[in-house]
Amino acid sequence: MGKRRPPWRGRLQRFADRAPVGFFTADADGRITAANPALAHLLGYASPTLLYGNRWDLWIADAAMGEELQRQLDTQGSVGPSFTPLRRADGTCCWASLTLWQTRDGGCEGIVAEGWCGQAGLISALLSALPVRLVVLDANGTIVAVNDAWLQFAREQGLQDLSRVGVGANYLAVCQRAAAAGDELAAQALEGLQSVLSGRLRQWQMEYPCRTPQGELWFLMFAAPLPLPSGGAVVAHFDITDRRQMEMVLRQRHDALTLRQRWLEKVLQLGKEISRTTDLTQCLHKIGESVRHGLDFDRVGIFLYDPSNDRFVGVLGVSRTGSWVESFRLMEGEAEGALRQLVAHPDGFLYITNYHATFRGVADPEMEGVTEHAAVAMWTGDTPVGVLCVDNLLTQRPMAPEQLEALRLFAGYAGIAIQNARLWQERQRYYDYAQRVLELGKEISRVTDLRACLLQIRNAVVNGLGFDRAAVWLYDEERDIFRGTYGTSRTGELTDEWSETIPREGTHTLRRVLEEPDGFVYTPNYSQQLNLPPDHAMFGVNEHVTVALWGWGKPIGVLCADNLLTQRPMAPEQLEALRLFAGYAGIAIQNARLWEEQQKRSAQLATLNRLVHVANQRLDPVSIVRIAVQELSGQLPESGLVAVVRDVAGQQWQVAAANDRGIQVLRHLGVSLGDTLTPEALPSLEDGVLVWTAEDQCPCPLGDAARFAGWAAGAIFAITFGEEPLGVLAVFCPETEYLDAGALSFLRAVSDHLAVILHNAHLFTRLQSAYEELQRTQAALLQQERLRVLGQMASGMAHEVNNALVPILAFAELLETVDHPALREAAVHTRRAVDDIVTMVRQLQAFYRPHHQQEALEPVNLNEVVQQVVEMTRPRWYDMPQREGVTIRLITALDPDLPPIAGVAAELREALTNVLFNAVDAIVAKGARSGEITIRTYRHDGVVVEVQDTGVGMDDDIKSRCLEPFFTTKGERGTGLGLAIVYGIVQRHEGRLDIESRLGQGTLVRLWLPLRVPMPAATPPVEPTVPSLRVLVIDDDARVRVILQTMLQHLGHRAVTAGSGREGLARLEEALSRGDAFDMLITDLGMPEMSGEEVIARVKRVLPHLPVIVLTGWGREQAPPTADGALGKPVRLQELRRAIAEVWRKTR
Repeated sequence: MGKRRPPWRGRLQRFADRAPVGFFTADADGRITAANPALAHLLGYASPTLLYGNRWDLWIADAAMGEELQRQLDTQGSVGPSFTPLRRADGTCCWASLTLWQTRDGGCEGIVAEGWCGQAGLISALLSALPVRLVVLDANGTIVAVNDAWLQFAREQGLQDLSRVGVGANYLAVCQRAAAAGDELAAQALEGLQSVLSGRLRQWQMEYPCRTPQGELWFLMFAAPLPLPSGGAVVAHFDITDRRQMEMVLRQRHDALTLRQRWLEKVLQLGKEISRTTDLTQCLHKIGESVRHGLDFDRVGIFLYDPSNDRFVGVLGVSRTGSWVESFRLMEGEAEGALRQLVAHPDGFLYITNYHATFRGVADPEMEGVTEHAAVAMWTGDTPVGVLCVDNLLTQRPMAPEQLEALRLFAGYAGIAIQNARLWQERQRYYDYAQRVLELGKEISRVTDLRACLLQIRNAVVNGLGFDRAAVWLYDEERDIFRGTYGTSRTGELTDEWSETIPREGTHTLRRVLEEPDGFVYTPNYSQQLNLPPDHAMFGVNEHVTVALWGWGKPIGVLCADNLLTQRPMAPEQLEALRLFAGYAGIAIQNARLWEEQQKRSAQLATLNRLVHVANQRLDPVSIVRIAVQELSGQLPESGLVAVVRDVAGQQWQVAAANDRGIQVLRHLGVSLGDTLTPEALPSLEDGVLVWTAEDQCPCPLGDAARFAGWAAGAIFAITFGEEPLGVLAVFCPETEYLDAGALSFLRAVSDHLAVILHNAHLFTRLQSAYEELQRTQAALLQQERLRVLGQMASGMAHEVNNALVPILAFAELLETVDHPALREAAVHTRRAVDDIVTMVRQLQAFYRPHHQQEALEPVNLNEVVQQVVEMTRPRWYDMPQREGVTIRLITALDPDLPPIAGVAAELREALTNVLFNAVDAIVAKGARSGEITIRTYRHDGVVVEVQDTGVGMDDDIKSRCLEPFFTTKGERGTGLGLAIVYGIVQRHEGRLDIESRLGQGTLVRLWLPLRVPMPAATPPVEPTVPSLRVLVIDDDARVRVILQTMLQHLGHRAVTAGSGREGLARLEEALSRGDAFDMLITDLGMPEMSGEEVIARVKRVLPHLPVIVLTGWGREQAPPTADGALGKPVRLQELRRAIAEVWRKTR
């Protein structure tokens, strides 16, 4: 743009450069295309080229004026000349005359001239177009131009001579005259104008008021120097009346807000003070004091809204004398309507300037002379609390708006404070009532008598909870009726309605409360709702409350209350206290009932205890039920009683007991005591009891007989233990009331106890037998274990003794075959001595030796055995005691039908002989002149032989050891093996040995033997001829090996010996390897390292057909089953020969 050439050339260019006015051209977009230096100087630019590209309308300082010039140029094609403010490059403003022409290409050309340019008309038109009052002064203060607004304002002020303020007049002189007259504003204006004209100030302004016929106006006087060499100034008077008024309004509002803030702070402080008070009365007084002294009202009235009665109650106010008045009156009529409208909305507010003109119908002396009156609603949340009323009757001060606004705000705090105080007071009342209910509950809970408890409950409701009247009704669930107890009459006196009952059809008002979920019914207009006649006990009752009484989840009665006498309204906390007290009352009544029931049960329990105590002393079912009937007759003197029991076998029902009234029933049935009844005569008692009345059809002959006898009701109880029927107890009553729940429960308890007692009686014999059997079994097991241990010890001893006797007996038998008579005689004596030792050892083993499978059992008649023993031992039990002065009488009681048993008769005779000898010794030891022995036999799951004596007997210690071997109480006369041998014999016969004894009274020995099939005795086989055999002998005892080798050689056999099992196996393998096998193996059973049983097992795995004979000192029954034969130690020559022959026969 800076290189664009201007549109003019030559002399025109020189003219433009030298012209004192500014020239410019612009394109269609309004952008400068050419400008001369004068224009650049005027606008403050260093070069004209700096203007190129800028829009010409942006020079216009007033944007609205620029838009107007552009519009005129577009519509008219030219503008001006126009006196226009231009924006210079440094941001300042200058005035110039602007003329514009539109060119053909849509652009424009313009001339800008500084100063007036001689355009007085133009200036005048320009000034007159402005809405402000303008005056132009030269450097001396002379008015050179004014606009129409200036002259019009002068005319409006009534100025006739306009030359005083028109062109030519000196404005400074006018200000000097006014200042001289004392106008301070004129003096300030004079000083300001002089400062502007002199160049000391670039601008000056001042606001001043002007009183006009239209009122006071405010103007802003503004003066600025003219940008002309000649100087001067332009003075504008702007009408700022609206602004000043707005400022005044704002200032007033600010003052009002400040005042409102102070009121708000005061209300906040007052709200905090009243909110700290929990007592309602103190809270109301604080609210009143706050309104009077905090909000500066003369009088205040506080009306609280009662929602229950929908009324306004005056609770606190100020009288005409300025004193406080409490509970002054209820609002009624027109005034109440106004208050009701106020509380209809949370922001309800009423302000009236003339109270009496507004409420003409209200005649209240306290409001006489009141003009201004304000009332505001008090709310908390969504609940109306009341109304706060104020006036200034005493001082007649007007009410300020901010004061009323503070009142409205304070009413919110007051409503909350009152409600909080109410809630606190209500909570306190609830707490007081709760404490009172707790104390009353404690008092009634201490009463155990039902009548006294009901009376105290009624008195607690009246005296403790503050109701005028109260009544307690008890509910009979079984009969579904209500029974009145204690209440209050219409005069307030106590009424005893104990015998009064209300049937079902009259219980609708009481039954309703039992059907309610919360068991509570409150009726506000009780008498009117029921339409009661005047003579009714409840006539005139307004509020009425009914509360259900419950105990253990069941309804037990109803508690009623009203305030008929005083017509006081019932407080919510009072009703809540009644509900709470009803819980205590229900528990107290139930406890009292339980106590009375307990007393009754105690008497019944005492009867039951006596019954149980006496019956438990008997084991006969008949005597037991007779005692039961006797005890029940004392408890139920007017009732008939019959008891039937079932025998132990469960086959028959016997009429065991009855009282006199019960016997009459039996007569109608046609039976007597002791007779039996068929099961059809008794009912089917699936539920354990059958209750019937005279109107019912009793389903059994016994009940029909009672009904024919004239009984009104009855109950038949099953005496059953588990699933076992034991008897029947029948009770007949003259009235149906006799069989209430308590009586039925008692009789059921009696039948249950009888069931236990009868069951115990039935089981006693069985239990006693089982117990005795258990004792015998335990003693036998203990004794058997003890004997087993002793037997093992005896067996070990016998083994060693037998080993030692083997060479003695063998050599003695060999010596008996020599030809030397003396040696043969010595050998015979030696063999006899060995035989005695062997006999003793075998007796030692006999008491535990079991029955051998190959041992033959023969049929044995125990009666014959008893007779044989008695005859064989007569010298021992009869003759010998007589020589000592003791006479023994032996009695036999033998069962002639006793079956034979399978056994060994000799062993049984030996056992019975030992027992009989012990009995004789016991009688002699007792020291009495006579004694008795009884032997009896009988059958009892087998065969039993008992030997009972009247001897000295045994204590528990001796009895526990009497079966031990070598234990004896006879000193040197006894061996201690008698009973041990008896025990062993009985065990071998698979029987049982029982011993009963009491010290000083005698002993009973019982032998129980089972019934078994006898085994026929085996026919001894013909001894075969045995060739000379090669025999391997294994024994750890060298003496046994030598004697066996000698005996085998004597029998014609060849013997090879080994001292251990391993050595014997080695010799056996060696012989097999040489092809010279052994024909027979004889081995000892008990050897160290490797036993005989293990040797036999290994040999049989290799040589299963090799004959094996085992030697044992513990008895042949201990031989392992894999052995082919067995020999007991000491070995006899003939037994060895027979054993070899038998084994050789079996294995060939």
